[in-house]
Amino acid sequence: ASLGFGSFAINGFVAAVAVLGFVQGSYSTEVLRGAIQSIPIGQIEAARAYGMSPALEFRRVTLPAMLPLALPGLENLWLIVTKGTALIAVVGYTELTLATRQAAGLTKSYLMFYLVAGAIYLLITLVSQRGFKWIENKVRGKVLLMSSVRGRHGNYSGYTGYCTSKGATDSLTRVLATE
Repeated sequence: ASLGFGSFAINGFVAAVAVLGFVQGSYSTEVLRGAIQSIPIGQIEAARAYGMSPALEFRRVTLPAMLPLALPGLENLWLIVTKGTALIAVVGYTELTLATRQAAGLTKSYLMFYLVAGAIYLLITLVSQRGFKWIENKVRGKVLLMSSVRGRHGNYSGYTGYCTSKGATDSLTRVLATE
């Protein structure tokens, strides 16, 4: 009863999710922040010149431009958290590595159990990489497709409006092409 608080029990799963969520959330925030900051200012200016609301600007300009940049970093973080789940055994939650260690200790078949656990981790990693590659190809293909399509109101590549950046007209063409 230190500091006047009584003892209380915390569920191991809840503690594991909270810890991994906080740590990975902070890293993910930095990946997304870097991706958003790498968007050329001309694209944002083009959306504002067209009169888009902030929500529409995010959905039509910022999100499609930042996703291809953020996906590789998010994939790395996913693989790190997948392999980092071995640390949650510290809070009392049984996961693959702890279960492997316990089963190997009981049966004395260390090589077999650790090979199977390694194969499971490898399978998770390979499936995750394939999934992220598929998502990345979809996102990159959509962005490339959007930049090469003409708008239904004609080609707006000559429109400069109040935009001051060189890439603003290309950005506006890309935004209008998806209408």
